[in-house]
Amino acid sequence: PSADQDQAALAQIRASQAVGQLIVFCTQSSDPNPATRQGKPIGDCQQALLDQNLHHLVITLLRTQLRHPAKGLVDNNRREHLALLSYRLLRFMVEGNISHALHLSRYVPFLTSCLDRQPEVIETLSAVFKDNLQILKDTKSFNVSCHLSQCPAPQFLQRLLQKTNQCELRYVEFLGELCVCKGMGVPTNQDFIWRHLSVRPDILLASRMVDGELQLFISETQLQSIL
Repeated sequence: PSADQDQAALAQIRASQAVGQLIVFCTQSSDPNPATRQGKPIGDCQQALLDQNLHHLVITLLRTQLRHPAKGLVDNNRREHLALLSYRLLRFMVEGNISHALHLSRYVPFLTSCLDRQPEVIETLSAVFKDNLQILKDTKSFNVSCHLSQCPAPQFLQRLLQKTNQCELRYVEFLGELCVCKGMGVPTNQDFIWRHLSVRPDILLASRMVDGELQLFISETQLQSIL
């Protein structure tokens, strides 16, 4: 490898270490591994990172990594690890705080475009949208249909609904989170998502009321796809 490649590799390693340390800084957990660490975010630490505009720096880092193709398997693995940590840090910076989540709203189209590259992105998006009425209902700037239309929406939804493994089913759960805020429906998003779901009868389960109970019916084709 050339000296430039060595410098690039060293920069990636240092960036991953720095992002990992920030994950530990803003979460309460006994797990020292930033790639698996789960815990309650620390509000004061979240605010400190946002005050430093760190979320913008992390997004810039991700965009820079995506702009330049990986040079070999080792380089690709380093990039994937850095991306994983970056998405996790963004998630922990806003999770559980509606006002903090607003800082990431402008980056939703970019994050959505990364879904195929890194499953962890869905957790970041969930942290932004979950129970955040201002983002879910402000149709002028934050409404999900506005953001998804830049993906564009039909392709985005189709991609989510074609997922089959356990990790990808999380994407379908995310669609459900977009439809409800603190136990109340968000009609605009419900209608938008339903209009794209309704053209896929192969994934919808038939239902009917039987003796006062809702029963679901799975077709032979659907059963085969599950098995």
